[in-house]
Amino acid sequence: MIFEDDLIVEGNVSSAELPTGSGKGYRAYFCINCGVYLYCKYRVAVGRIAVRTATLDNLITPQAHIFIKDKDPWIDIKNKEICFDTMYDRDKVWSEESLKRLEEKSKK
Repeated sequence: MIFEDDLIVEGNVSSAELPTGSGKGYRAYFCINCGVYLYCKYRVAVGRIAVRTATLDNLITPQAHIFIKDKDPWIDIKNKEICFDTMYDRDKVWSEESLKRLEEKSKK
């Protein structure tokens, strides 16, 4: 998850509302030219988005891979230690720096 205002998307995207296990849903955003899924906004994570890191110009290392129980079998995740079948406890997974940044942004 990153803060929504930290992402700049160049080009045209479209979106679709999709269900989640919690029933709260999320909006998935994808490229209108090639259909690649870029990021999504979960209703429970206001102001934050989940980004498909392989779609970024400047690659980042993810801190976690979530909902891998639903991933396509051809997707090969190298670092199995940061994989979660469903959601994770961010207080246990996120770095101290990330938690501090979340706290600071949430105050705004």
